[in-house]
Amino acid sequence: MEVGGPGGPRMVGHVGTVTAMARPLLRRLGALAGITGPVVFTGAWVVGSVRQSGYPLAHEHISGLAALDAEHPRVMQTGFLALGLGTLGLALALQDALGPGLRRAGPGPTLLAAAGAAEVVAGLLRRDTVLLNPPGRPADWRQSRRNDGHDAAAGVAFTTAVLVPLALAARFRHDPVWAPLVPVAVAAALTTGTVMAVFATDVDRRGNGILQRVMVTVPQAFQVALATRLV
Repeated sequence: MEVGGPGGPRMVGHVGTVTAMARPLLRRLGALAGITGPVVFTGAWVVGSVRQSGYPLAHEHISGLAALDAEHPRVMQTGFLALGLGTLGLALALQDALGPGLRRAGPGPTLLAAAGAAEVVAGLLRRDTVLLNPPGRPADWRQSRRNDGHDAAAGVAFTTAVLVPLALAARFRHDPVWAPLVPVAVAAALTTGTVMAVFATDVDRRGNGILQRVMVTVPQAFQVALATRLV
């Protein structure tokens, strides 16, 4: 439909049609980003763990692979950024699919976006050292504020790893399109929350490297399931 104006006729109907056609494509791209991010992140910590000499995967945290003294920090930083940006893309696509505003979509997409932003920040604010307690560290050593920022961002990411599936389960339970993901979401939240509770009781515990990898892989697997459903 043409609408006249000072600058001549405008094709309002044509613009609206193009926008309507573009939205499914953008939604699909966001969903694909939500799948790519966890895949790249997992690949990054696997490759980084192998390439970092003297790195005990079973006991050390993933973040150490991007630390200032890491041998190949860019590998893990790339993983963090891919995960964060992919999560943000998925959050936008999910918000579009569920509807505008908190009332229709619920808090799930917003919490998912917060997780993505936190993952980006965690990748940019690198930890001080690869090892949590490297040999020869002075007794009065204090970690940098940058490291504090990394820990805070990681805390947000871990918290949302539990809150996102719970929020989405509440939103999906009365929606026949999304209802099949409800038990998956609840199982992911309970598993992540349980492992996180054990991990948090002693962050320096031997074996925490394994616990942390479970703690990040379970919510990322749910994210992939969510993105796959969206596609």
